[in-house]
Amino acid sequence: MKPTLNIRASIATCVLVSIVGLALSVSAGKAHADDLWADVLGGYSEGPPYPSEPAVLVKMYDKATPILRDTLPIEEVSFNFADGIEDVPMRMVAYDTGGGVGQPGATAILELYLQASAPQPPQTLAFDCYLKIDSPHGVSEITSHPAQSQETDFDADFEVALLNGIATGNRVHGVLGPGQPLGYGEITWGCVPAEGYDMLLHVDMEPTGSLDSASPILTLEMTGTWVPEPATLALVCVGGLALIRRRR
Repeated sequence: MKPTLNIRASIATCVLVSIVGLALSVSAGKAHADDLWADVLGGYSEGPPYPSEPAVLVKMYDKATPILRDTLPIEEVSFNFADGIEDVPMRMVAYDTGGGVGQPGATAILELYLQASAPQPPQTLAFDCYLKIDSPHGVSEITSHPAQSQETDFDADFEVALLNGIATGNRVHGVLGPGQPLGYGEITWGCVPAEGYDMLLHVDMEPTGSLDSASPILTLEMTGTWVPEPATLALVCVGGLALIRRRR
């Protein structure tokens, strides 16, 4: 009976190690320490027409190489947006927490404004953000995780596997504008390769009062980290979108 017991023990150990390894792999993609720093180029975009032009470009660099003179970025993420309130133009202002172009910081910040105040609560307010992901190292696969939503903020995560064998974990953290009378409706997050972009973030907002053009209605904060290997338990980008509703 001892060989059988040993085999069973070995199987149990392998299963346990696999579970722990999987948990560590997923948590590594979720930790979002500032392994990668963001350098924002083209910090302004507006529309209509939509998608907005020009795109806001965020280049992500290894934190260990802050001097960017001859350094290739790990990945490049461009942001365009669309929709909004009918007949009310919108603008996006973007910057990073570093010292300007060429001096990256831990976070890229993108703020969405109305270009004119809306004294009457609009019936609908929606925001589509299109992400295009590239890398000088080549991209082999992009995966997304279902967005996680709270009352006033949400997290949308995606991972990028590069052709050189490394992978990055990225988080877009969304926060409703402080002081703006807004709540969340539906949030859609996933991949849209057929549209010419890689990722789509759609946010339905529910205005309950007048909106001020001097304050952002939505702020997106992007951070990045290393992932030891492309995490499992992710949704591989094949065009599907994950739809969630805010928690009541």
